[in-house]
Amino acid sequence: MHPPKALPYAAILLLSLGTCIRLCADPLSRKADIDFYSNVPSRDLHGLAARSDGRLVAGPVLTDLKGKAPSELLWCLAPGQGGKWIVGGGPGGRIIEVTLDTAAGTFGSREVVSLGDVQVYALRTLPDGSILAGTTPGGGLSLVRDGKVVARSSLPAAAVFDIDMDPSGSRALVATGNPGRIYSVDLRAFSAAGVSKAKDPDPKDLASHGITLFGEISDRNVRRIARLSDGRVAAGSAPKGNVYVFPAAGGQAYLVEENHDAEVTDILADSKGGYYTAIVFNGGEIHPIQTTVQVN
Repeated sequence: MHPPKALPYAAILLLSLGTCIRLCADPLSRKADIDFYSNVPSRDLHGLAARSDGRLVAGPVLTDLKGKAPSELLWCLAPGQGGKWIVGGGPGGRIIEVTLDTAAGTFGSREVVSLGDVQVYALRTLPDGSILAGTTPGGGLSLVRDGKVVARSSLPAAAVFDIDMDPSGSRALVATGNPGRIYSVDLRAFSAAGVSKAKDPDPKDLASHGITLFGEISDRNVRRIARLSDGRVAAGSAPKGNVYVFPAAGGQAYLVEENHDAEVTDILADSKGGYYTAIVFNGGEIHPIQTTVQVN
């Protein structure tokens, strides 16, 4: 998949690297505006990368793989076993296993399972080969093993947008939208509880499946989450595009970056307690690409 070309009225992409700061701390920021229309002859992102100081350098070269598209829509990608990949899409809430032949530049695919929901927005593979999948609508969370759904619960939300695994592999964090919440899932308890048919579960129902509330935000959707190197959890939202940081055990979050009319599309933690975020703004105006660095 190629990055989109820069066009008039394109959304701004904000890349930020930051350490998680207390509200009382004053962040120091460096911002570099890059005008792709004058600085980049090709006016697209092919083979380019932006450094934290705003310089453009050679980036990765992307190559299309030949093969039949396994689904109409593909939303998420996770590494599987044996060098294969697991892809989530729809309609039909499909989970697909993809096998690559990098030498030939081709791929093949097979359907693992169809969950019956409309779309699969989030996937994580577990050490035993099981797959944890989040769907929409209805905020479904399913555990798939050997092509069968062995456990399932509907969360009190419209959609599951992201899943992050605890370093121990025994728990998962699940980000939902409408409302914007994060749930902690005890995978052993969830697996043992089996398939729940409750459409609107209360906290007691969720607890019986090993699911408890980790934290919530004021924005409508938690779009992306990432566990930082010190154990805290960064969360990006939509439709405001805010960034929050939760304590390692959950609870009240700190608002570390406030935006408007935006969406956090990705968060990547670094090894020093910081993180990168990709934020798309919908202002309806021509904007340069910006790079921001936040430090204590």
